[in-house]
Amino acid sequence: MGDVIGVVPVAGFGSRLKPLTNLLPKELLPVGRHLIVERVISEMKSAGIVDLVFVVSPPKLAIFEAMLGQGDGLGVRIQYAVQNHMGGLADAVLCAQPFVPSDCKMLIALGDSFFSGGLDGSVVKRMLDTEADGAIATREISLDFVSRYGIVALSDKASLISHIVEKPSPENAPSRNAVCARYLVDTSMFQIIRDSTPTDGSEHQLTDCLNDWIQAGHTIESIPLVNGEKRHDVGNFDTYYASVMELALEEATDRPQLERMLKEQLQ
Repeated sequence: MGDVIGVVPVAGFGSRLKPLTNLLPKELLPVGRHLIVERVISEMKSAGIVDLVFVVSPPKLAIFEAMLGQGDGLGVRIQYAVQNHMGGLADAVLCAQPFVPSDCKMLIALGDSFFSGGLDGSVVKRMLDTEADGAIATREISLDFVSRYGIVALSDKASLISHIVEKPSPENAPSRNAVCARYLVDTSMFQIIRDSTPTDGSEHQLTDCLNDWIQAGHTIESIPLVNGEKRHDVGNFDTYYASVMELALEEATDRPQLERMLKEQLQ
């Protein structure tokens, strides 16, 4: 595979984490010893992706530039694309086009999700090894929760995805394999997004564009999380608290003492 550019959409308002996000974007909140966005960067860097495009909203641009700069202190190269209006995730990806060479692939990594655990390298590393045109990270979930996620349907060819259904009811879910915040595509996706019809006339949905990309003849492989590998989706206070506690236990210098303190709080 040729060069891969990381595209990290971070333009959202973080409304479900207010008032914390009145001061800092949610991607810059700490989880354990590192900021959420530092964990995303580390994940991509470990897979060999060192050229990154952060897609930011105008109010966030100065904050991210002040916190991350051009990535020198993190061992990566960061450029910033501005999404001037909230036009959906696919629109955020399209904003990165001026910074992505036409012969590159893109690893789209949602900036409020990161991964921990696993003994088989990161899911991003495995995505880059695909022989398909693209790849999506997935995980198996309970049928009770499929209505919260994009769910993939697999084709007759092993792990290739035939289409994605956004938030289906349990009886209409094509599988229990949920999309997991990481997408590998090539730059032909930009034209697919331009040609797509916005939902309710305002937002371009990435799920719709991925389905259109498949219909145009491209192949996408489902790359499942391995045993012990976990997605942290830090989109609301419950998931944020859960991630903070899990990473605190993992990175504590005195884990037994921290476990005792947590148990005392639960009594």
